[in-house]
Amino acid sequence: EPLSDDWQQKISDARIKLERTEHSKILEHYGLTTVQARNAGLGLDGDGGVLIPIYSLSMELLAIKKRKPQINADKRYTYLTADRGSPAWISGSINPLTNAVLIVEGEMNGIVAHLCLQQLGLNIAVIGVAGAQHGIEEWAAVLENRDVMIF
Repeated sequence: EPLSDDWQQKISDARIKLERTEHSKILEHYGLTTVQARNAGLGLDGDGGVLIPIYSLSMELLAIKKRKPQINADKRYTYLTADRGSPAWISGSINPLTNAVLIVEGEMNGIVAHLCLQQLGLNIAVIGVAGAQHGIEEWAAVLENRDVMIF
């Protein structure tokens, strides 16, 4: 079930804050410019943390995860929508024409991998699993008959 309009507004506000930001240490840590972060649909909250929207295959907003702004912070990630479980981040490009899928640990790693693959012109979808303890069982039907790479 998609998140409420209040959560949609939170992501919209975070994207506006990112649009007004020229530099972010945490984005730089991942090798991302603010333009790349905007293109990936990310946003910034009031303390400079990165908000990561998590969508379903049908592009409904399922959850919002936050990467704290401190590079070496304890518990660097937290779900703002903790009652939604730990759904994986997907690149949104998993469709019948996608023959290959790359699975990585972590949403930010997934976003960086997706942007790199796009830059190279490769039609490879990316799934960023929320931590190594979370499996990919829920993706079995999507992964069937596709080349799957795990990094």
